[in-house]
Amino acid sequence: MPELYVPSDTSKIIKREEILNFSLKFHKFARFDKDKFSFYKTDKGQTIYNDVSSFQFNGIKFKKLCDEILDSAKILFGKNHHSENLEIDWRLAIGLGTESVYETSINLHPIYGFPYIPGQAVKGIVRSCVIIEHFESKEEKAFNNATFCYLFGCPKESVLKKEHQGSIVFFDAFPTAKPNLKVDVMNPHYGPYYSDKTNTKPPADYYNPVPIFFVTVENTAFQFIIGISENDNEVGRIGNVGGTYLDLGKKFLKEALTQKGIGAKTAVGYGYFKE
Repeated sequence: MPELYVPSDTSKIIKREEILNFSLKFHKFARFDKDKFSFYKTDKGQTIYNDVSSFQFNGIKFKKLCDEILDSAKILFGKNHHSENLEIDWRLAIGLGTESVYETSINLHPIYGFPYIPGQAVKGIVRSCVIIEHFESKEEKAFNNATFCYLFGCPKESVLKKEHQGSIVFFDAFPTAKPNLKVDVMNPHYGPYYSDKTNTKPPADYYNPVPIFFVTVENTAFQFIIGISENDNEVGRIGNVGGTYLDLGKKFLKEALTQKGIGAKTAVGYGYFKE
């Protein structure tokens, strides 16, 4: 089996198989296999080790965590909040390019260690979806719409003539139950062509494909929450869609997650949600 590169005194105190935090086990107790860190390996179709799919997240009360976040939203915004549970339609690849000892990574909660979707990521995809659908993919056009500026924020070079912070608050999205982790693979066939800086190597079929493994989440529901203060929940319109800012946020949130997807590789079906 591959080695574990951790301090000797640490390895005496903490046994890898006893670690209950997936982020700690995945990142800090990574296996070093010959010349690189690895979390998954097969040989002739047989799995040698898989540090992902079998993890159970024991001791984490997902429903209680989700209820606590929802209670926080109620305290902060009263009736002006919205909560919705959506399930991954296939697989979700979130945080694929974040810093890691591996070639790929996954977004893991810094305390609990389970995969989650940061609130800024949710806001980013919703905002991007609105710009694409209602403003011809042009941000400068969106900044000329007052409702967009109040919802998502804008610079001083906008219809408001001043900088404005977005009124809609997007919470981190937590899984509602134990997430199902799945190792997936991408097979770049033209590695030498992509890495060639001399422009002399063609994208030929005689190169050997090098599989790159990455971690996804499948068959898992996430809780999405947005909120807005009473004083900010006015009525506005974007295109032919009108209503209170909270109603607009609810509509755009569901559209973005079910029709545009979130995370990496949405062009090939990852990151889409369903009710």
